[in-house]
Amino acid sequence: MASLPSYQDAVTTDWARLVVPYIDPRDFAALCRVNRHFWEIFAPRIWGRLPSTTSDRVTDSDSEYDLDWLVGSVLGQLSWTRPETASLVRVLDLRSIRGTYSLSMSNSFNARLRNAIKYLPNLNCVLIDGHVELDPSEFLPEAGQQIQLLSMANCPLSLPARFISSHRGLVYLDLSRVPSSVRPLFQIGALPELRILKLQGKEVDDAMVKSLASHFVTRLWSLDFTDNKLTDQALDHVGAHCLWSTDLRSDANFDVEGKLEFGSASPTCGTPIRIIESEWSGSFTHPNRHLADAPSYDLHDTMPQEYMYKRLDGRSRIKCDSADAVYRGLRGEDPYLLPSNFQSSQGLTHLNLSAVHLQLNVAFSSIKGSRRGMAEDGKTSRLLFRMDPTTLAFIQPQGVEIASFCRNSNPYPGD
Repeated sequence: MASLPSYQDAVTTDWARLVVPYIDPRDFAALCRVNRHFWEIFAPRIWGRLPSTTSDRVTDSDSEYDLDWLVGSVLGQLSWTRPETASLVRVLDLRSIRGTYSLSMSNSFNARLRNAIKYLPNLNCVLIDGHVELDPSEFLPEAGQQIQLLSMANCPLSLPARFISSHRGLVYLDLSRVPSSVRPLFQIGALPELRILKLQGKEVDDAMVKSLASHFVTRLWSLDFTDNKLTDQALDHVGAHCLWSTDLRSDANFDVEGKLEFGSASPTCGTPIRIIESEWSGSFTHPNRHLADAPSYDLHDTMPQEYMYKRLDGRSRIKCDSADAVYRGLRGEDPYLLPSNFQSSQGLTHLNLSAVHLQLNVAFSSIKGSRRGMAEDGKTSRLLFRMDPTTLAFIQPQGVEIASFCRNSNPYPGD
């Protein structure tokens, strides 16, 4: 959660910030001209994302000249923009920009984009999904290590190995259905800050999963292997390297809840689990049976709350690993996804295996072996796995093939 405000912040209310959600974004430009205070409030909302969502050209999906407008009216004017204003740009989102392309225009567009980025010192998020004419290796070298988010799904181009090694600051990388090899991702020293990796439709096999898991270990907290040719061994590699080893279960609540006892694992049956009841837990008669866990506090206020191990109470919001959520978090706009979530990781918490052929008994063995619990979210129809004290991981069941399902192999006999 976000840190508590100071007393002065709590008792001082800026009415202008309170009414921002109720103002038409098309009026932000006029409000910036009221005074300096209004400019500090509304200018970042106009310039934080380029092109701005307040532009009529972005919202008009039928426009045939979006690309011409972007190059001529936006990128071409950055050299005339005040440095103070250009420094507000944090996100370059070209996903909604479309137009007619040619080879000569593509080369010119990459060159003009590279020149424009020189005037954006704080740019750290680039989203170019689906663009066939854009080459990040051509227009991003000027940005260096300041880029933290790069989403280029469905871009039919191949990235050179040196591109990955030169962008060590990336925390979010989406290479879904990009024809380039994934081997540069696990070269020595590559992507030390990466937390979210999406590799949909990349023909990743078990050997590559093993190399990725061995390289990133617990640095990643989100991994997307949708539509890849994986077998059961891939889950074994992920479970062996990418899951945080800390067990949240303890005997502290044995009197109220009982406890779980794990037996020795076997290749056929997995890890057996036995429930041991206390004097009260079996009949649910303990006087404290309805009390929730007390909040955790650091006596000297030196430990960030995200590093305190505590059990979830069902009210915590699940961290979102989408590109839109991540760039809002990097900009400090999401109180539930703080920048600190990208500075460290407690192991893998989000794993997407849609359209992957897995055996049911192996999947259940991996879930039980993680020793983090299991829950089901009725609203999203997703299977949720409790992976660490701050978030939940999910495997979307849509499109997942379940093989070898029979009564003899069911890990929960009697169901």
